[in-house]
Amino acid sequence: MNQRSNISFILLTLSLFAAAAPAADLTTVVNNSNARVAELTPVLTQLFNTIAGDSIKVTVQFTEPQQKIADLGKLPLEIILQQPRQLMPGRQVISLLCCDAAGHRAMQHLCVEAKLYGTVAIPVKMLKRGEKITAENIRIQEIELSSIHLRSAVLHPEHVIGMEVVRYLSADSPIRWDQVKPISLVQKGDGVEIVIDRSAFAIKASAVALEAGALGEEIWVRLNNNGQRMRAVVVDADHVSLE
Repeated sequence: MNQRSNISFILLTLSLFAAAAPAADLTTVVNNSNARVAELTPVLTQLFNTIAGDSIKVTVQFTEPQQKIADLGKLPLEIILQQPRQLMPGRQVISLLCCDAAGHRAMQHLCVEAKLYGTVAIPVKMLKRGEKITAENIRIQEIELSSIHLRSAVLHPEHVIGMEVVRYLSADSPIRWDQVKPISLVQKGDGVEIVIDRSAFAIKASAVALEAGALGEEIWVRLNNNGQRMRAVVVDADHVSLE
């Protein structure tokens, strides 16, 4: 195989540098002393999508694709693309650690442009506080994600169906986690039964909910027999428990 035909020869392997890391650096081998960084685009894309996980898709490219990869004099050349510090859209710098067959090393820093896409839930109309989110009042849509979307948007939109709106939701804006909460099973003023389970025995007592609460939330309740207030965890629409 001659040097010209080797230009497109790239062997991709996955290298786990830290078992606890959420993603890994990627290593590729290039057998061409005149290779351009454009040759590394598939590996670069794989690296960013490995970091992104299953809820985000990434397209990424080098801003100067014709720039040469460092030539250290001895082929084959092993190139380690180091994962960026954080996943973000826009221009950023990534580092390549280049190692040749003779053990020579060089670090190369390159500018890349990344676009991130995710699937979000968008209200089809304005939703008021207290309304329930259903499959009928939202649409599921893939959008290009900004840094703000990455921090707060719901990127698994199926999870918001059945939730309760806690802030006004405007039409055509992606739903954020701080705008919704699990639907309240218990409403303020509801009668509930407190269950105290101590394995060997169980105690039950009637009470009134002093605030609304969703499954697993801790709320204030007041005992009917003596008026004592206490914190209890919502089990279902009729029961709370003392931890």
